[in-house]
Amino acid sequence: MQDVFIISPKTASERRRMLTERFAAIGCRVNFIDAAMGDALTDADKRPFLESKAQNYARYAHRDTAIGASISHFKIWQMIADGAAEYGFIFEDDAIPIAEATDVEQVMSKLGKLSGRIDVVSLFDSHRHRPHVPIHRLDAKFQLSVVRYNAHGGVAYMISKAAAQKLLNDRYRYVLGVDRAMYNWGLNGCDVLHLDPPLFIEDGRASTVTLSARARWANDRWHHKLARKWWILYSSLAKRLRLLFHTRRMRARFD
Repeated sequence: MQDVFIISPKTASERRRMLTERFAAIGCRVNFIDAAMGDALTDADKRPFLESKAQNYARYAHRDTAIGASISHFKIWQMIADGAAEYGFIFEDDAIPIAEATDVEQVMSKLGKLSGRIDVVSLFDSHRHRPHVPIHRLDAKFQLSVVRYNAHGGVAYMISKAAAQKLLNDRYRYVLGVDRAMYNWGLNGCDVLHLDPPLFIEDGRASTVTLSARARWANDRWHHKLARKWWILYSSLAKRLRLLFHTRRMRARFD
């Protein structure tokens, strides 16, 4: 069986039982990681996010639940970075296998064998409408692709030890939130791929690891807005200019 991490509240015993059964049915053995709940965060927990000058980058202010989500993922990244395994599979507690995906364990095993050549692979696709550029075919049904524009979602993904170490030291991890920081290959130096078609979707309920309602920054000044406009232009242009080189380099890695 494939070992996986699932972020779940410590008190959600019934849901944990259901998740254990759900993942056992697709050949996965669950290791639960206690979710960092927004209403239980200390000032020390919040301080790195509040002191990160995020107002110059993110349109909306970090809410406690968003900070808790980031901390929960960071906790697993640290475990992978410090552990013996070369990669790990991470899920939020609303991840559910797509009904027609009957070969989840086999696909995850194939991804594991590529762990020396991949950094982050999303098993969930929140932006199916965006152009996907094929990189490497796993088998007759699945391939790895690059999404042409920023795609994000921490619902289900694979991360290598090297990527976990890199992201834990990334300058943007407190600024952008876990999803955007992880999937923005134009900034974080990781090779980010997407499994196409995806294996997992959200189960339709509110996740316990989620972003809360958007909140405007307090005392938002003109220089903050100008900094955000510059940031959006710079990061978007840099990624678009590097896309062709990035795609060629990724394809060459699998040749």
